[in-house]
Amino acid sequence: MNEGSVGLGVSREVFFAAAQEIECARRELELDDVDGVRIARDHLTAAVNGLKPAAVDDHLPIAVRRASERCRTTLSSHLLAAEALATAGVSTATIVRVVRRATDAAAVQVATAIEAL
Repeated sequence: MNEGSVGLGVSREVFFAAAQEIECARRELELDDVDGVRIARDHLTAAVNGLKPAAVDDHLPIAVRRASERCRTTLSSHLLAAEALATAGVSTATIVRVVRRATDAAAVQVATAIEAL
């Protein structure tokens, strides 16, 4: 096995783990409550952190690195927005919509990265 295929195998696992975190977040958001949002945000933060190595791995195809970075950016920006909304006292329903948009977009981006591997 060459070095490139080892990197691809590790990255594939990273993307599958991120997809699993995103799916867990989706399930938590179905609860439509404060605890569900908090737990969903924790899952999405784990996905952001887990994708970091793939975003900077020079052994990966550029399309994979870009998809990873787009996913991280999407999740990070929505998580920051959700935090700001919570701090401002915005309704949980509105925050759920913001976080749900993040999960929907991130799921597509992770699937795109997996396909590009």
